[in-house]
Amino acid sequence: MDEEGYMWFLGKNDDFIKASTYRIRPAEVENALAEQPAVAQSAVVSSPDLIRREVVKAFIVLMPDFLLHDQDQIIKELQQHVKSVTAPY
Repeated sequence: MDEEGYMWFLGKNDDFIKASTYRIRPAEVENALAEQPAVAQSAVVSSPDLIRREVVKAFIVLMPDFLLHDQDQIIKELQQHVKSVTAPY
């Protein structure tokens, strides 16, 4: 936080998400999401999981043209794309 009270994001605390035995780089998933025309911005973080320790969670800002599309369908398409261009985790 600066002297005027603004908070600045400087970087991620950890470069990997540790899901089961996999080490997943958030940037790899963010880059895959950026390839999709529906995605304006994304942030990928870890989310606690009792079985796998952590799971990947992506926060997406959609492009204006996609805001009225079927959100469930967009989610499925984004998941499928990321699975097709990243390692099999």
